[in-house]
Amino acid sequence: MVGAYDADPVFQANPSHLDYLLQKIHNGALAIPDFQRDFTWEPKRTATLLRSMMSRFPAGTFLFWAVGPENQKFGWRAVEGAPSRTTHPQELILDGQQRLTSLYRALNGVGEERFYLKIREFVDLPSESNLEGQLFDQSDVEFENAVFWHPVESKEAKALESRARASKNMFFPWMNIGILMTGSTSTRPTTLPAWTKSPLKSC
Repeated sequence: MVGAYDADPVFQANPSHLDYLLQKIHNGALAIPDFQRDFTWEPKRTATLLRSMMSRFPAGTFLFWAVGPENQKFGWRAVEGAPSRTTHPQELILDGQQRLTSLYRALNGVGEERFYLKIREFVDLPSESNLEGQLFDQSDVEFENAVFWHPVESKEAKALESRARASKNMFFPWMNIGILMTGSTSTRPTTLPAWTKSPLKSC
């Protein structure tokens, strides 16, 4: 015998890739209901989340609410840092907005901080003795040391960005994550790295 909830379940588990969810946020298809609190995470929590995901540790589940006639009148707003939209979103984030907002801001280079990767933790950069360089195996990467951040208006961040603009063709021991993922701080990426394509559970 099929129960009512089996035929029309209240919750559905839908594994999704992170890059797909971030694209939905950018396009306005995924938004935050007005009754949710504002974004409150400190940068160190974002850095910890980035390290965990690069290590392919579970990022937890998200809870989304499909927008339909019964809830279309609820107020909503774009994820902090994402473009404002006038069309109704397809889904509202009920649980997970702090994590998704953190990832959207870090991977798009928006917000009050900029996050950086220490490239030398991932690759042996080209040198006179090794012209091609070498990519390290994931098991050899020290992810705890791989991510760092600076306030966007800090002298450290400005110095790093200035060096990058002055010498675009040089290898650096660091990389702005937002620029690495998007190519600029004003456009959405067409592709994201492999670790953003690990399935995340939403329901």
